[in-house]
Amino acid sequence: MAKYVPMELLVSLSGKVCGHSDMYFANRKGTLYTGKICNPYKGEPSALQIAQRNKFKQVQTAIAALTAEEKAAYETAFKKQNTYITLRGYIFAQEYAKLS
Repeated sequence: MAKYVPMELLVSLSGKVCGHSDMYFANRKGTLYTGKICNPYKGEPSALQIAQRNKFKQVQTAIAALTAEEKAAYETAFKKQNTYITLRGYIFAQEYAKLS
């Protein structure tokens, strides 16, 4: 993984350039990176992979169903911590932990 300094036009570049590309761009904690996907998995998903995907979907559904009061409570708790960079990441981690 290599760091890069983008041109003004590419400041928010992230993800893959195209669907079949093996190069990606990422922003992690304010540092911009580029990398290459080596030996991607091409087989059918295993039972554990399917279970993990379903768990991810459950968390996404739970986040979408949050009330305004619950979101406000999460926002208050988010401001008191320094582990997660985004509120959404914090909420995801908390909802994910509820399923574990």
